[in-house]
Amino acid sequence: MKRDIIKPLKSADDTENCEYPRDFDLRVAMASVMELKYDLDRIVGRPFEIEDGIFDASYFAELEIKEPSPIKVFDLGEVTLRVVRLRFSCFGNLFTILEESLIEKLSRSVIKEIIAAAEDHGFVYIDEGILIEEPYTGCNKELEDLGSWWERYFEYM
Repeated sequence: MKRDIIKPLKSADDTENCEYPRDFDLRVAMASVMELKYDLDRIVGRPFEIEDGIFDASYFAELEIKEPSPIKVFDLGEVTLRVVRLRFSCFGNLFTILEESLIEKLSRSVIKEIIAAAEDHGFVYIDEGILIEEPYTGCNKELEDLGSWWERYFEYM
């Protein structure tokens, strides 16, 4: 199973570019995310917010539903967690889903619908757990010291 997931990760990798491949078109990618947003709003029954002010990263956008109110986290102060967040990589149309809320969880059936809708829009789902667990074994020599595929495709560079 993991081998099947590593295959799209390796095929999306770029030997020279760290943040985005040479042929990445941000306008086209954002248009696809915006089209998906409307489907997700309907599926979940709530509007997703878009985060697109992302720079110096190997991902370009997030669609998210935030918890209604922040929580206090020890020394960090108030933190707003997300009920669900889809993060979109600049590479290979990859996306992943993060769930961090301590209060609200979407049902597994809704998460499956979200994944199916994103795949219908041409995105490729990669499980967050595998991204974090699997060490980066890609072809970009500048990134040899990365700890995981998560860092390669869904993190600031």
